[in-house]
Amino acid sequence: SQPAGETITAGQLVYQSSNGRWYLADADATSTSINLLGIALNPNSDGAIDVLIDGVVTILSPYITAGDIGNPLYVDTTAGSITNTAPSGENDVVRITSMADPATAQLLLNLMEHGSNYKPYLK
Repeated sequence: SQPAGETITAGQLVYQSSNGRWYLADADATSTSINLLGIALNPNSDGAIDVLIDGVVTILSPYITAGDIGNPLYVDTTAGSITNTAPSGENDVVRITSMADPATAQLLLNLMEHGSNYKPYLK
């Protein structure tokens, strides 16, 4: 288990802060979207969560808006969510999180490769 820094629900997209805690990822700021990302696997009822950072996971609404098979999914501007539309607001961070299979709502995650060397596109 990992320490959570706020209320998190299973299926939400999270990032690890420099304090070691996990928070809801949000494309509205670099501080909430360029760090290590993962998917919360359980709610943090006791202040701790399990986080998947590499693999395949099934996520249901409301935390995902899936696109066509194989299309990229991005950190959303709604905290904790993933979208098939790249954020386009001023200063939004465009970061691909995974690929989607809308028939199964499964995400193919490979978030470890980015880490601190990842250079997102800033709108």
